[in-house]
Amino acid sequence: MTAAIQDDLFTVLLPTIAADSSIPNRVASRVAILTAISMAADAHRGLVHISWVRPYLPASTNPQMIGAVISGLHLTGHLLATGRYLPNGGVAAGNASKPAKVSRLTRPIPGDLDTRKP
Repeated sequence: MTAAIQDDLFTVLLPTIAADSSIPNRVASRVAILTAISMAADAHRGLVHISWVRPYLPASTNPQMIGAVISGLHLTGHLLATGRYLPNGGVAAGNASKPAKVSRLTRPIPGDLDTRKP
C-alpha cells in the first residue's frame, strides 16, 4: 500500500469510526468519566472517590482511564485531596484493594475539559 492510498484511507475511515457511537473510544470515555465525577460529587456533598464514580459510568468506559482523568482534575485544580483514603474497589483495572484518595470537587467541571498533558 502506498503512502497516498494509506492517507486517503485514514482520511475516510477515521472520521467514520469516530462518529460511530457503537465503537467505544477514549474521548467518549473521558466525557463519561467527567460527567460521572460531577454526579458522584452531587451525591456525596461535593466529595469524590473513584468507587463512587464507577456506578455512573457506562459499561463501554475504559476502566484504566478513570484514575488518569481524576489525576488530571487534581492537576487542573478541579479536585482537592482531603487527606482521606478508601479502598479503590476497581476489579477491572486490578486495583480493588489499593487505597485511593477521597477528594473534594472545588469547582464545576466543563463537559469538554481536556485533562491530558499537551
